[in-house]
Amino acid sequence: MKPIHNIALESTDSTNNYVKQHLSSYSENKIYCVTAQEQTAGRGRFAKTWVSPKGENIYASLYFTIGKDYPYLQNLSQILAISCAEILHKLSIPAKLKWPNDILVHKKKIAGILTETISFEEKIGVILGIGVNINMSEKTMQNISQPATSLKCETNKKYDVGIVWERILAKFLENLALLERNGFQSFSKFYTDNLAFVGEKIRVSHGNKVIEGVCKKITLEGKLLLVDDYQNVIEVSTGELSKPSM
Repeated sequence: MKPIHNIALESTDSTNNYVKQHLSSYSENKIYCVTAQEQTAGRGRFAKTWVSPKGENIYASLYFTIGKDYPYLQNLSQILAISCAEILHKLSIPAKLKWPNDILVHKKKIAGILTETISFEEKIGVILGIGVNINMSEKTMQNISQPATSLKCETNKKYDVGIVWERILAKFLENLALLERNGFQSFSKFYTDNLAFVGEKIRVSHGNKVIEGVCKKITLEGKLLLVDDYQNVIEVSTGELSKPSM
């Protein structure tokens, strides 16, 4: 496993942007971990704003390079989501995984992941950005456009943001090594056991294509398995999941 190089920032527009601005100084032989006390322009998937008040939550990005033939690129964000969910479970938080890589508690979002890739001549650079709501108050959550929660809201306790992140990062590195040894099959049962919306009708959108069906499980490769109204079994590898009523 590559050694970790930590970069701790007081403030940045977005930890993913910071990584992209400093790519030329990074070594292929390290995993870079950029954390910030606040983000002034935090981003989620599909350019959605990520509310990022100072000192209250985890704002972090991991950066490393992989070979162009790396077989698990699509699973990396899922492994980070699984690692986060595992730590939340240890804190007695009933986290569920919203495919492909959001984390919900009682159907409210507590964490999200934004993956970006950069193609080099022989390598692919991977940025895994993660935001986890730790000590954010219900009042601040009113500024978020979708139902959201935090560790503090769920337990009425205040947490050390740095310690929670250290635990998630350690679990991710452990799970990354397992992924590279055994493939995603080592995680598909945990993902299915903790998959949000199982048995419910969902919609997956990707570009102009929309698929609807009943959410069933996660495959051994990390794809989402649906059954449509005609009992066709459909495997989905990418897209944005929503409920038809959402």
